Amino acid sequence: MQAIYQFRRWWKRLFFISAFGIVAITIIYSNTLISELKYEEVKKVEIWAKAYQHIENLKDGCSDIDLFLDIVQNNSTIPMIIFNEKTQEVVNALNIDEGVDTLQLIRNMEKDYPPIQIKGFLDPESGENNQVKIFYTNSSVLYKLKIYPYILFTTLAFFIALAYWAFSASRKSEQSLVWAGMARETAHQIGTPLSSLLGWFELLKIHDVPDETLAEIQKDLNRLQIITERFSKIGAQPGLEPQNIVPVVRNAYQYLRRRSSQKINFEFTCEADEYTINLNKELMSWVIENLIRNSVDSIQGEGEISLHIFDKDQNIYIDITDTGKGIKLANFKTIFEPGFTTKTRGWGLGLSLAKRIVEMYHHGDIYVLKSTVNVGTTIRLILSKAK
Repeated sequence: MQAIYQFRRWWKRLFFISAFGIVAITIIYSNTLISELKYEEVKKVEIWAKAYQHIENLKDGCSDIDLFLDIVQNNSTIPMIIFNEKTQEVVNALNIDEGVDTLQLIRNMEKDYPPIQIKGFLDPESGENNQVKIFYTNSSVLYKLKIYPYILFTTLAFFIALAYWAFSASRKSEQSLVWAGMARETAHQIGTPLSSLLGWFELLKIHDVPDETLAEIQKDLNRLQIITERFSKIGAQPGLEPQNIVPVVRNAYQYLRRRSSQKINFEFTCEADEYTINLNKELMSWVIENLIRNSVDSIQGEGEISLHIFDKDQNIYIDITDTGKGIKLANFKTIFEPGFTTKTRGWGLGLSLAKRIVEMYHHGDIYVLKSTVNVGTTIRLILSKAK
């Protein structure tokens, strides 16, 4: 069972590592492609600037002017602003939306790339250098390419989450069917010999069997009947009734106390005699017994176990504390997963079953409140008061 649990843990890790690797490779490749395109666009702007400079300074009728005009007119993606610093005027703007504040845009462009100075751009009237500069920024294609990895990452994350949710829901549904089938079959298997034992018990009553012996046999038969009833309720939504949880917890506590080592010091405290919740007492007593039994196993024969019940706001709190070997922080949640166990011969089903009863049937919560290795552990149950 532990091997199955370890395989499931490694499968989850491999799944997320693979997904992260795909995203990382995509982002790295996209960034490399973006860098190359930025370099190409800068080179295109430099060529465009040279062509523009030649057009303004060549004499009319030059045979090369058509070539330069083709270069200038070929830019349909890179935003550019040709700015005369002397007159503080925009000479021309390419690929810029109407209504945009060009002066503010120039300041933003200057942060992206240094402007290109056009040398020899003379004013036809004064013959002076007009100090014209070309400001530019990334093309719309490059901007789209920049956000592409993030869109891909978001989309991939969504589908990974959806796939994981679908897988988890399917696995939980499968687990529920397994739980139900196993529990009902167990109840059926126990019920058959139990009926026979009850018949033999009635026969023993008419013979000279000591009353003390009959009383002990009766206790064990009652115990088997309780266990059978518990198993029969797993897999179906059990009926919940407003009941006082204090005697249910106390009886489960006393049952385990009488059957544990005399070297274990037990303590039970309750701040009130009655706390009413919507309860199935057979299943809840099973939870308490399971938790106390785990504490007994953790202590390994000698130590302390305390059980404290109190209320706060609209909730009932049950804390079970032991001085056992403790739980590692990394295992605070995993101890409630089916298959997880630290016992050599354990199946890792007890705490998983307790979590199912508390959360699915009683709509409460169960978790490790605190734990320190070789110091002890406190498990907390939270249940809502009956309205």
